Amino acid sequence: MESSIKEALVFLEHYRLMEKSSNEYSENIIKTVLPSHQVEHLCNSWRRRKKGFGSFFLNLSHANQGRIIKSWGIEIDGFDEYLMEKEKNEIASFFLKAPPTIMWLHGLVLYFENHGIGDSETVLLDSLPRSDARFGNSANWGKYILALPSNEQQVVLARLNGLVLSEALS
Repeated sequence: MESSIKEALVFLEHYRLMEKSSNEYSENIIKTVLPSHQVEHLCNSWRRRKKGFGSFFLNLSHANQGRIIKSWGIEIDGFDEYLMEKEKNEIASFFLKAPPTIMWLHGLVLYFENHGIGDSETVLLDSLPRSDARFGNSANWGKYILALPSNEQQVVLARLNGLVLSEALS
């Protein structure tokens, strides 16, 4: 669990930087990390989503999500094998499960996009953001979690880890 929380914090820091930076900065990440034959389409997708990382990320394949995650220095056990299997078997995309790190961070962003901060099932801390900043999306959740003291970040992300895993299993 501790490594999942560390991964999530690194992930949050990097995607918040993408959300706050210029399109040029974000498009450089896309151009550097993602397959060249998809770059133009994905840069257009980024621009259309107006720096909405959550919407952008959730519409990427797990392979491309993994490429971005890995470029941010987060280890993904089994990622190379996952990519080789997808390349070797054309229908693997339909049945092959992505490595756990990708599934955790995908699930986390999906949760952010579908749940407001302070909803009944989330961890309620004394330090909630203003009511207009509680709407569920990657920007609000990222700002909220990164602004918390370290011990509260740990509590929130541990709780979210449990919620994301339970939603994935249901």
